[in-house]
Amino acid sequence: MRKKNFKYFDLKFLNLKIVVNYFLKRFQYRNFSKEIEINIFGYTIANSGIYFESYIDGFNQYAKENNIDIEVKLSLMTRSNFTASLGNSYLMVESLLKKKNNKYDMYFYDFSFLKKYGPYLLDLKELLPKEHINMYDDNILSSICTYEDKLVGIPSTLSYNALYANEILLDKYNKRIPKTWDELIETSKEILEKEKLLNNTEIVGYNGLMYDEDNGLCSIYEFIYSCRETYDSPFPELTSNTTVEAIKLIKKIKEEISSDEIFRSDSVYDINLFDGKGLFIKYWVFYDLIKPPYVISILPGIKEGISGSSLVGYNIGIYKHIEENKKEAVLKVMEFMTSREFQKSLVLKNIIVSGMKSLYDDKEVCSTIQNCEFYKNVQPIKKPVDKADDYIGYAEKFTKYFYEYLYGNGTETAESTLKKIDDITKIYYMTIDSEETSSGLIILVTFLVTLVIMISSLIFLFLKKYKLLFTFQPKLSWIMVIIGISMIFLSSLTYYGQITKFKCNIRDFLFSFGYTFIYTPILYRLILYFPEINKYSIWVNNHQLVFFLFFILFDIILNGLNLIEPFSIVTIHGEKNFQICYYSNTLLTLIINILMIAQKFIIILASSLLIFIEWNVEDIFYDIRFIMFSIYINSFFFPLNFIINFLPINDYIAYFKIQESLVYIITISNYFTLYGFKLILPKIFKKDEINEIIKKVRVSESYLKRMECSSNETNSFNSEDNKVRKSSISSISKKSSTIAIYSKVINYHYRNSYNN
Repeated sequence: MRKKNFKYFDLKFLNLKIVVNYFLKRFQYRNFSKEIEINIFGYTIANSGIYFESYIDGFNQYAKENNIDIEVKLSLMTRSNFTASLGNSYLMVESLLKKKNNKYDMYFYDFSFLKKYGPYLLDLKELLPKEHINMYDDNILSSICTYEDKLVGIPSTLSYNALYANEILLDKYNKRIPKTWDELIETSKEILEKEKLLNNTEIVGYNGLMYDEDNGLCSIYEFIYSCRETYDSPFPELTSNTTVEAIKLIKKIKEEISSDEIFRSDSVYDINLFDGKGLFIKYWVFYDLIKPPYVISILPGIKEGISGSSLVGYNIGIYKHIEENKKEAVLKVMEFMTSREFQKSLVLKNIIVSGMKSLYDDKEVCSTIQNCEFYKNVQPIKKPVDKADDYIGYAEKFTKYFYEYLYGNGTETAESTLKKIDDITKIYYMTIDSEETSSGLIILVTFLVTLVIMISSLIFLFLKKYKLLFTFQPKLSWIMVIIGISMIFLSSLTYYGQITKFKCNIRDFLFSFGYTFIYTPILYRLILYFPEINKYSIWVNNHQLVFFLFFILFDIILNGLNLIEPFSIVTIHGEKNFQICYYSNTLLTLIINILMIAQKFIIILASSLLIFIEWNVEDIFYDIRFIMFSIYINSFFFPLNFIINFLPINDYIAYFKIQESLVYIITISNYFTLYGFKLILPKIFKKDEINEIIKKVRVSESYLKRMECSSNETNSFNSEDNKVRKSSISSISKKSSTIAIYSKVINYHYRNSYNN
């Protein structure tokens, strides 16, 4: 009996537990998921955003019907509630995205600014199933939704330019919708002339839609694309003959069947051509405009079967810094909004043009909406949003130059116009091709000839006749010096061709190693020439390899670390854009550069002090002076070479010439002062004359030495007297020590021999 009661109690308890858990879960879900509010920001330069609102209403209705406690709210900026323009809308969205804690989880955005928004949006390839993404047209996704190989959006609505044809006028004269631009010209001419005979002078043959920056750029770009050689041909190069002929054809259409006024007007807001006055109207696909007497078709091309239409529209993307507890909810929203069923429902209601092109093969869709054939056959070309970081600025310059040709007085040719347009984004760099300038070739030949002469002059080291001229240091050290000079010389080659981060690092490497190879052997010899034997000179003499390797390894390590934070490539915008190397603005780069400069400074400082000490050593009399002269030159030109990058030079040829000239001056001056003078000096002076010059210098300096010593003794006496009265014994000791060191250095300075 007790067992039976226990089983009954256990079962009762189990049932109660299930019920409690069920209600707890329901309570938890209802209370926590109810708080999940997804905020979406959208903007449009139109007066309303019905397509955005349809997405929000559609999901909220779906959520309500399926008991999903997620609510989507839309903050929408339109022309009616915000002073919107393409420019300030983009700036507003970018500023929102840059704030890590902004309140918006998703964005409807104009893909014209994909490069600006892309870094702040999640990669949907990592979040959405592959089969879901594959429902969309791959060409559309790759061209307007992909940033640095990341899928940062799904098309929410698209728009194309189409040819609106006046069916009544075409039927009246038994004409078809033109398939080529030549046919459009011929058909328009014939109908316009026949209508004029009937006193109908208001008919417009074609409008062009080239009145502002964005619409104008789209119209020009799609026209050029429609003149490509074949259906599969890419967009023609801007300076190609295809493009030249294309823009000449635009001008021909304007002059023969239209006018400046019509081409420069908005076909709806400025002059309403849709009231029947337009024979052929190029305009964006709007469902409200597709009504009698107008039907739409793809735009004509240079050949039948070839067309082109600008692709514009909005994507929907997920904010990169979304709160973690909202991710699951946001994905549900994204999956619903971009699902085939919901996209189809919006297409059937004529609300959007979907990026899911397979929908236009759906029988239900094509039996309900008009112009399925248009969407299947349209040949889209995206706006050149990747041409520049600043699309607005690019569009302004592009259309400015083109309108000067199209609406100008004939001073601009098609070729010169396209050259100016191409130069907006073209990066110029120096080559040996003399088409642009012969400077590159001339300078390269000069440098190579000079380099060959310098390297060839090493042969004098091995000629017995010149042996005594190179006693300052061994042959290997002289070879190191010439290698160092040659390294700096070869850095000039990095200014040729397109600038890359690799070239920037190589240039820095050659300068740094060149400097080390030049002055390390010199410092080594100067230490050995010290007037007195000391432990430092002995160590250096016994560890020559270690001494050299220390400086070389130091350079290798620092230049290796530089690869972690490579150079930036900065574009200098001018009449002809060019690029320069720029140090990365990071702490690591700053530390590396400080260490590099410190190393070179220590070598120069130590060399300069030793040069002063050994100034009158007879055996190295000329070497010392020319080395000092080399240090003076490098101390001026090396910093100047760095400063040049910060000067406002906007001409790439001038910049190139200045940089190459500096490199040439640095290398030639180092070569002559450290090596070349030894070959020239004996030709200028005979040996007796050289000795006489040294002797005169000695007499002069001996006199100065006596004067200085006398002065030092007087000053020392006065100083000693004052110290007795005013200073402590420790102060006198310190001062005496300083004077002793100073006197010792001066004494070394006037010695004319060194201790082996």
